[in-house]
Amino acid sequence: MYTTPAASICQTEKKKKKRKCKNRLKRQSAPNLGPYSTCAVVGNGGILLDSHCGDDIDAKDYVIRANLPALEGFETDVGRRTNMTFVNTNVVKRLDIASNLQDRTRDPYPTRLRHFNNTVIVGNRESKLVLQAAARTNGLTLYFWTCKHDLRKNKIINPIASRVAGWRFHSRPSSGLTTVLITSTFCSHLSLYGFYPYSRDADNKPIPYHYFPDDGVDEAIVNRKKHHLPTEYRLYRELHTRGVLTLQEGKCERQENSSLSS
Repeated sequence: MYTTPAASICQTEKKKKKRKCKNRLKRQSAPNLGPYSTCAVVGNGGILLDSHCGDDIDAKDYVIRANLPALEGFETDVGRRTNMTFVNTNVVKRLDIASNLQDRTRDPYPTRLRHFNNTVIVGNRESKLVLQAAARTNGLTLYFWTCKHDLRKNKIINPIASRVAGWRFHSRPSSGLTTVLITSTFCSHLSLYGFYPYSRDADNKPIPYHYFPDDGVDEAIVNRKKHHLPTEYRLYRELHTRGVLTLQEGKCERQENSSLSS
């Protein structure tokens, strides 16, 4: 049961913060955006492995992902649908490096990208050229939303997160936090999947950082110190408790017996 619309995440005391959060994006010939009733925001955490959340994710009105994750082979856990993907500069750099590899068998992105055909890509202006080139090379149609500045800069996202949480956010916000806050401006009910910052689950079993293997084209992506994911996770749990969003932490129940996680 939802008692508070998810858009309240950005409806802080100064409503201009919400407008700033939303208006940083410049729409460029993309499909109309929302509002939507239910949205799945899918992180890339290893906690998704063996979660059986794919059907639950695909059942939402709108599906948002981050950083061009691998979907093929993981559909049971992460679903098949994508409507929008947020990309940071790091993944665009890796995409650029991979596109120039002489051994084309080492480039994992053509396989990944075909699952994002006819979807919206959100990133900064500098990323657009690389993404456009990748779209042309792979015969894809991608709709780009670009912003002048890096949305993950502290001065944009952290003030909003701090007001909502009631405590100060100091570390550089992750792609996940940025995605959640912006999605809340056009979706009423958010369900979060794959947002788990720890290396062991509730049963003390080890889990990988991502649910899919690293792309192998650059230094492996790990939990860098510039983010503080446990603090962000604390915010998600708080918002779940308030009824603002649903944080799916364990396995998803079968479709015929599905219910909100508690």
